[in-house]
Amino acid sequence: MARLGDLCTRPDDDFLFVPSSVDLEKEVEEWEGTALVVMAMSAPASTGVREVEAVVLDEMCLHRGAVVVSRHQPEPFLLKFSDHRRAEEATRMKCFRHHGVILNVRPWRSLSAALGAAMFFRVRLRLEGVPMHAWSPDIVEKLIGRNCALEYIDTNLLHLDDTRTIDLGAWTPNPSRIPKRMWLIFTNRSAGGPSFSVSASPLERWQRGTKYGVLLHLEWIYDYTNASSEPYGGAQAIPEPEKRELPWERGVVDGALAAPAAFPPFNVPPPVWTVRQDRDDISRRSFKGGQHDKNREANGGERHRQPRYNNDHPDRTWECRWRGDRDDASGRSRSTGSASAPLRYATGGSSKVVGARGLCRTRRSPLLADLPLWISGSYKKPS
Repeated sequence: MARLGDLCTRPDDDFLFVPSSVDLEKEVEEWEGTALVVMAMSAPASTGVREVEAVVLDEMCLHRGAVVVSRHQPEPFLLKFSDHRRAEEATRMKCFRHHGVILNVRPWRSLSAALGAAMFFRVRLRLEGVPMHAWSPDIVEKLIGRNCALEYIDTNLLHLDDTRTIDLGAWTPNPSRIPKRMWLIFTNRSAGGPSFSVSASPLERWQRGTKYGVLLHLEWIYDYTNASSEPYGGAQAIPEPEKRELPWERGVVDGALAAPAAFPPFNVPPPVWTVRQDRDDISRRSFKGGQHDKNREANGGERHRQPRYNNDHPDRTWECRWRGDRDDASGRSRSTGSASAPLRYATGGSSKVVGARGLCRTRRSPLLADLPLWISGSYKKPS
């Protein structure tokens, strides 16, 4: 029975896409100008790094530290000089002979063991589920680096205005290799400890961490397989890539059915403010003149007009009273001085007398004396 880690359980190959950068290009230029490899040699089998370093220092009359020698593959040794001038001098010499050791060297080239790669598909992805503390270009590049080469990030990662998804564009040789979900795993480290540690013996305990499920929504595919890379001359236009849009839903893996929403979305349109019809009529008094008085008499007066807003008591229309007509706590009217002055309210178009302690419409909270007495049981509601 095969166990985890056996040869039959491991994949044959995998990919990691690293977009080129200015710093990476400078590193390539630095190594190609100061590094050489030993392509052939004649020396005893026991020859190692120290013997090769001694041969180079003695032949070029250099002090220790001017060149660093390391084991290499597929060439046996790699020579890294401290500056370009000494590397160019060693390149012109081509061969070192000292104490029976013969070394043939040549400049190191970054493309000597490289193969060509072509990516004919440009995709637009939306990453959903990336934790907020991981919204950085490095994390985004690592999330898609196994199957895509990052081209641009459309989401502003510094000034956040939409934290639902990270939108980006990338190149890939095969869109079918893009997974629907990636697990972003953060390993735990001791607080205040180093970012990494070196130990000759394995750790005594197993490693712990936290993982986040990141959904990779494939929105657009641009196919360049039919577009020729040869330049076109004259008026012949370059063919456009084939564009294809794929369906996707937030919160679910691509291809799965979206769960019904527990509540309606929040992106509702703002309310439309309108002017009340009764206030609009009053504001046009100066334009209608005497016509307003005629309308008021025909409608039975403005004090019996039904309000246009959402009234909690649609069967009741409170009559307008002056501020001085409010009853005080003793039940006496401030305007007439009588405690037995009747008040009226309209119900279904007819007015009824309910006594001196009836309700009135006011802009402020009602006083205790203004509340209906049948609520407390001391007064019987009129039939």
